[in-house]
Amino acid sequence: MITSKQRAELRAAANALEVSVQIGNGGLTENVIKQVQMNLASKELVKIDCLKNSDVEPKAVAEAFATALKADVVSVIGRKVVIYKYSSNAKHHLLMSEESKKKAEQKNERQNRKNRK
Repeated sequence: MITSKQRAELRAAANALEVSVQIGNGGLTENVIKQVQMNLASKELVKIDCLKNSDVEPKAVAEAFATALKADVVSVIGRKVVIYKYSSNAKHHLLMSEESKKKAEQKNERQNRKNRK
């Protein structure tokens, strides 16, 4: 589960993201789920477009992916859905763990103290 602050960070990152998966009149198939799963494994953040000719609702698609892939829904705007799932295989992690954030803050504090002296 992601916090509202993390969700805001992910929404900001998703603005520049291109649509990587499109859902057409075939609807939500196993191949589409596998494609989203592969994208999540490599990128952590996936933008999905539900085309106008598809008969599925974007909110239903978001919930289906969240349940099937154990991912978090970042946003559903119009016919675009953004999904996030942490992946250890990703080259760049979008969200830092709490422990990593604390370490980074401590490092910055030490650096600031050195600069003051």
